[in-house]
Amino acid sequence: SQADSMNYYSSGTLMIRKEGQWGKLCTQNFANLSSLFQSRWTLEDLGKVVCKTMTFRFFDSIESVNDTNGSEVNQNTYYELIYSNDAAHQPHSSRLGLTFQDTDCSEKNVVRITCRNLECGVRPQANTQWARTKRVTGSRHS
Repeated sequence: SQADSMNYYSSGTLMIRKEGQWGKLCTQNFANLSSLFQSRWTLEDLGKVVCKTMTFRFFDSIESVNDTNGSEVNQNTYYELIYSNDAAHQPHSSRLGLTFQDTDCSEKNVVRITCRNLECGVRPQANTQWARTKRVTGSRHS
């Protein structure tokens, strides 16, 4: 599948891999998530992190778009970012964080991102969980 290829695309749909299954990042819960953290965390912040993690030098744009392209890989698999409390799994921890969960993504709004200037010869930050589970798949719009 396109998500499993080793090609880097500078623009396309942001894909998430969870437990071996690729899916698109749904944005309908994003505003609620930001308010839970009582912060001004935006899609642009997410875009900057994704581009840097994938060893692109620059972040250009990120947007929430309606997923109308039925020919893309994993068209029926969607994930959303959710607030998680590690204390539920580690009783002596008060660490808060984010994780991904399956969603039906009823509005079908997903992330489209554009990065620029892939840094060849730079090892991706694959030692982090974030880097091992994110990809941008190509698009006819790039």
